Amino acid sequence: MKTDRRVLRTRKQINRAVLALLQTQSIDTITVKAIAAKADINRKTFYNHHANVNDVVDAIQTDIVDALTLQMKRFDQESLLRDPSPLLRLSAQTLENNAAVNVFKEHPMLLGAFMEKLKRAFVTTLTTMYENPDDSLLARSYFTTTFTVSGALDVYLSWLKDPKGVSLEQLSDDIGKLIAEGVIRFSDELQSDA
Repeated sequence: MKTDRRVLRTRKQINRAVLALLQTQSIDTITVKAIAAKADINRKTFYNHHANVNDVVDAIQTDIVDALTLQMKRFDQESLLRDPSPLLRLSAQTLENNAAVNVFKEHPMLLGAFMEKLKRAFVTTLTTMYENPDDSLLARSYFTTTFTVSGALDVYLSWLKDPKGVSLEQLSDDIGKLIAEGVIRFSDELQSDA
């Protein structure tokens, strides 16, 4: 079902207002009244779209995660196993260039919640890419995927806070090489166990 353009426009105004307010305030000090004023809407309109301020932040985070997950699904399993660098670069660039993520960087709790959502979405998407694995393989791949995604996202989180002179492209390539080597060894081991 297609969403009405007016609804989309209003949500965008609310999102922009919350992000603008987060640049100068913490989330617990932002009021619906302030959001409504900044978005040039009335409070009733706000409540037609969201229950509270946290709901807006959650929706913004979910939109970013959904967009990244959609990008991830464009890659096939075989190419990701051989070289995850292109996916890593694309994801990292999205994180680096997204205005909302840059606002979240100033609010550790919001950034942490966002990264946790991203991790869950990536793990779910990646583990569902495996073709008909048996239960034990699925369980093992879930845990190894969780380990890999958690590590990669933690490195990107550190990079977002302080890049230490390392380019995003180089970081993505380095992580991609480490992941690819580990995946190859793990796959060989699984095949020898079978």
